[in-house]
Amino acid sequence: MFSSLTSKLRGLGRSISGFTLLEATIVLAILGIVVAGIWIASAGAINAQKKKRLAEDVLTTVANIRDYVKNIDIPAGKSLTTADIQNLGLFPADVVRNGVTINPYSGIFQATADNNQIVIIVNGLTTDACVDLLYNHFGGSSNVTTGSATTGNQPQDIGFLGYSTGAAFPPQNTSVTFTAITTACNAPQGSALPTFYLSFSP
Repeated sequence: MFSSLTSKLRGLGRSISGFTLLEATIVLAILGIVVAGIWIASAGAINAQKKKRLAEDVLTTVANIRDYVKNIDIPAGKSLTTADIQNLGLFPADVVRNGVTINPYSGIFQATADNNQIVIIVNGLTTDACVDLLYNHFGGSSNVTTGSATTGNQPQDIGFLGYSTGAAFPPQNTSVTFTAITTACNAPQGSALPTFYLSFSP
């Protein structure tokens, strides 16, 4: 009787602990799907945080420069350079890394200012980040001719004048339609996105 019970327990142990190749494959597939889902969610959260930081850095820099220039008169023909703005401590702390001004996408983050406009210069953005910045924060519901925009349900005067792309600052593009912005933000196949110049009233 005792030996019969032992053999039954051994058989039960084998049926519980044994895995077939099919069962192991199914378990690994499920684990792979779970890990992939976590990775995708994590990457999406990181990208959303970068986009938010970029917009905040632009607006904070513009606000800091405005506060500074309203108390001084920049001589005609002169402007504040990126180095001047950095030395004055007008960039947000997270923009300056090891003495270099960098945006959350590891591209440049520069600024210039004179009595006519404040210009923020960025590059290295993804297409998604570019569209988010220009359309969701400065386009869409924005009115670039008056510099007014809507953030949530609250009107906000951000003084946005326009944007342009290229190697130098050409005439401003004030078209903030989704089509115009996505066209500007889409680089040719295999090419890096261009440098963007965002212009604000001082």
